[in-house]
Amino acid sequence: MHNRTQTRRFTSILVLLAVIVAAPAFTLAEAPANEYFERTWQRTDQQVASSEVTRTWIWGPSGFTPGCMEPYFKTADGEREVQYFDKSRMEITDPLADRDSDWFVTQGLLATEMITGQMQVGDYEHVDWGPAQVHIAGDAGGGSPSYADFAPLMTAPPLDENQVITQTLDSNGTVGEDQSYGDYGVTAQEYVPDTDHRVASVFWDFMNSQGPIIENGVSSSGPMFANPFYAVGFPLTEAYWTSVAVRGVQQDVLVQAFQRRVLTYTPGNDDGWQVEAGNVGQHYYMWRYGQAPSDSADACPDTMMVMFHVHQPDGDGGWESVALTTTREVWHPNDVATGTWFSYIDDGSEIPQPNSSGILVADHSYTTVAGQRILSGMTAQITQIDGPTTGSALIEAGSFSLGTDPRAPGSQFKGSGSIEYDTGTESGSLAFDVAATSTSTFHVFLDGPAPPVFFR
Repeated sequence: MHNRTQTRRFTSILVLLAVIVAAPAFTLAEAPANEYFERTWQRTDQQVASSEVTRTWIWGPSGFTPGCMEPYFKTADGEREVQYFDKSRMEITDPLADRDSDWFVTQGLLATEMITGQMQVGDYEHVDWGPAQVHIAGDAGGGSPSYADFAPLMTAPPLDENQVITQTLDSNGTVGEDQSYGDYGVTAQEYVPDTDHRVASVFWDFMNSQGPIIENGVSSSGPMFANPFYAVGFPLTEAYWTSVAVRGVQQDVLVQAFQRRVLTYTPGNDDGWQVEAGNVGQHYYMWRYGQAPSDSADACPDTMMVMFHVHQPDGDGGWESVALTTTREVWHPNDVATGTWFSYIDDGSEIPQPNSSGILVADHSYTTVAGQRILSGMTAQITQIDGPTTGSALIEAGSFSLGTDPRAPGSQFKGSGSIEYDTGTESGSLAFDVAATSTSTFHVFLDGPAPPVFFR
């Protein structure tokens, strides 16, 4: 596990954003990872790929990752299958749901996460990752506002119905007014009470558009989206005009942020390409993982599963095994990981009984000893969401060195640390020793009763 401090988090993000601005377009061509992703992609994009129709991509010509597993709280295994496309990310969160439903394959709230800085790791669980200082439209460095610039606009009041849109947003996030944009005739139209914003007329037309589609392998004509909000979600802001470079040419562009995507309207584009979905999938991957994948082998972020065998004093000078805690984690830059954890009571039964679970953010530092890269320190912030209690714990460990611990046969290196926990009704701290039998299997020896943030 690996936790970042607030300072390190934002320092890391600033470094990554410099990379994002200069990053080339993603070029990996990965087919949809399974039949359900393929069905979703085919509906709108198959005929664009085959040049049978001329219109904007909804997903992109292909994925730029294969199917990947990302930690996600409350799923059966603490993770779910996803695949990243230029425009979005496909997800299967519940493999047991109705596979014929349009909502069996979902999309992440990627724009929401980048605007608010809250990275989603469960249906209701988030990690503070910092808003994305990434240009929301046009060329990298092309002068458009960033995702972060849209955050304060989420609470701006909606425009009046049928009001001509002339408000502007510059690259510094400053809102202005330019009546000349009224010549384009775009108005504020559909009101969405859930977010208290109106959808711009050109985007509402796009969300309700019809044309050639493919359903279950059969070509027909019908609505692009079974539900107008399926592809984009609800509007997070009103629409704003901005001037940005698009393929090196300065263009007037109307931009509106939605929960799942960003839509742009470029009057200077050819028919079929005036309304486009931004490259939110690319932007999100870079924001979350720090760099564009260079080949299929590293396109999926590295994941790991770690096991912690937890022991407490038995009162007779020995040790009793009280729990097995497992994590499913995904790596981010600078040895940071986020993930889910599950704790099971070790009551002697053949199958350990589930007891508590939650999410984590963790940070490792490493050193090289005798040619081996081993831990030198670890800080982990865990949050218990389900279990006998709810609460949090800060785990700090260090003093790692090569060596064995007689309490953990086969151990290769060991260290020590402390746990500070707070359940709202009970708090405290205790020390522990830790011995590792591999890079992913640890034995933790507490100096007192196991804290309730893990198990009761």
